[in-house]
Amino acid sequence: MNYGFYHVSWAAPGSQKTHQQQALTRTAGRGCTLLHLSHLGEVAHTRRLLRLAEGRGMTLIVKDLVGPDLLALQDTPNLIHSVKDDANAKPLAEIQGACAASAVARRYVSIGPSLKDNCAALYGLTETIGVQSYPFGGADQLHASWLIWKAARTQADLNRATVIGNAQLHPLWAGMPLPTPRQITAQVWVAAACGLDGLLGYTLIDQQGPLSAEMEEHFCAVCAQVSRFAPGRPLTTAIQSNRLTATWAGGVQVVIDLQAGAVVSLRTRE
Repeated sequence: MNYGFYHVSWAAPGSQKTHQQQALTRTAGRGCTLLHLSHLGEVAHTRRLLRLAEGRGMTLIVKDLVGPDLLALQDTPNLIHSVKDDANAKPLAEIQGACAASAVARRYVSIGPSLKDNCAALYGLTETIGVQSYPFGGADQLHASWLIWKAARTQADLNRATVIGNAQLHPLWAGMPLPTPRQITAQVWVAAACGLDGLLGYTLIDQQGPLSAEMEEHFCAVCAQVSRFAPGRPLTTAIQSNRLTATWAGGVQVVIDLQAGAVVSLRTRE
């Protein structure tokens, strides 16, 4: 599973360009293969980031990139153009038009589906779709992530699209507590059980400040664990009494308590 972070570039203190480069270098060192960040209006800078990322085996999902600047970078092999965030909250015709106008490069939109609406109309407009699930701090539990991401996997397969989960590393609202390391561990394994192609932690930095180094390291460590022991889709999944059990080739098995938001047991090949 590819993994990395969503980076709200305008929230970075000081030089946004410097912060982007530092974040890229640091997350690459943690094994990340994805980073979502903003184009800051300077093609030369974004091109430098793309080259730096390519040398480290990373793909950049770049937003705020339109018109001549997109055309100038369209042939960069590790570029995915982030066309729209929260696409489900905007008119469908607007998203369709924006995706069509960006067809010169690989494209990405993020959506925030609900348990009642899987946003099926937004699949097939791009090669990659990001699916948000932020269950900690509200009425939903981790069971919602399972249902939303499982439906996303099905829709992505129907449209031959790559699906990347957007996992919660931030408080749901300002002033609320952060998700715990235990909850983050469980959500990463739910993403793996759903067979997602990748996972972006939201966020590395946003208007509430940077993610702590400890939480950043923890998220990456769990993603690396999944990539090592459960790199593909699970062979079987089952839910009983709100406990999700997923198994992979070689006897790898995880049991997740979806109500408590915790991994109950994990069996690896070691």
